Amino acid sequence: MAVNDEKGGGCEGWIDVGAGGFFLAWAALGWIGLLSNDQLLQTQRSWFVVGPGLLPFWGLVILSMGGLVMMLKGGWSVLRRAAEQGSIDWKQHGYAVAMLASLVALVGSMQVTGFFISALVFCLVWTLTLSRGVVREAYRVTLTAVGSSLLIAGLLYLVFVELVNVPLP
Repeated sequence: MAVNDEKGGGCEGWIDVGAGGFFLAWAALGWIGLLSNDQLLQTQRSWFVVGPGLLPFWGLVILSMGGLVMMLKGGWSVLRRAAEQGSIDWKQHGYAVAMLASLVALVGSMQVTGFFISALVFCLVWTLTLSRGVVREAYRVTLTAVGSSLLIAGLLYLVFVELVNVPLP
């Protein structure tokens, strides 16, 4: 009896995910063993010169990367098959990815514009993104987003900079 269903794609992605997880589990055990060996770490000054830890280090790097690639390949296959069947709404995932990217932009922009301006823009973008479905009251939603963003950014600044004395950019 075949493992896959009649279309030939029943569990092909899940097999790759499982195999990648298996290799990553072995790599994790290897990393624990390598990094907990103080004597080996003291004799191996760099992972790019010949020494007793060179082969285990690079073997674990290759095993980790291979396991990760296998898991990603299997996950992509599973997601692609689910999308072809119409069970994934990619618009919702696009918003989630954009919001995650805005977190990265928040950290980077703090060095340039400071904490308050970055937090204000971040809160405003998130509030408008989360309320994007409300179309009939666009002005009210926009005013509420601006007001709540000012309030949130101001409260964060007050609590962390003024009360707790945390040095923020």
